[in-house]
Amino acid sequence: MDELQSLVPEAKLDSFNLPYYGPTAEEVRRLIEAQECFILKRLEVFNMEWDPDMNREEVFDEQESGKFVSDMMRSVGEPLLKHHFGEEIMDDLFSRFTEKVIDCIMTEKWQSTNLIISLTRKDSA
Repeated sequence: MDELQSLVPEAKLDSFNLPYYGPTAEEVRRLIEAQECFILKRLEVFNMEWDPDMNREEVFDEQESGKFVSDMMRSVGEPLLKHHFGEEIMDDLFSRFTEKVIDCIMTEKWQSTNLIISLTRKDSA
């Protein structure tokens, strides 16, 4: 059994749930229109690399990039993970996560999809 897995009771692993759903631009458009409170002025979709340096092959450093991405994820996820699993495993957990990110960065192109939305509130008259 993995050393970190032995630090976390199986019941805690089984009870942890972090659902995430990323809607498509069309789903967002339909929801805004169905709500009828706003006029959709603009809806744009763009993708960007998780680390801006991923496109700069001449200076790209997988180790540095993996640490950057892992730290970004840690800043968002650590409070929730710490609350559920305890603070004592966070450094080891994110150290291992960094290694996994580095492995993935070397074989995959990581991007996040972003929506830019501009709305105007409809008059309620």
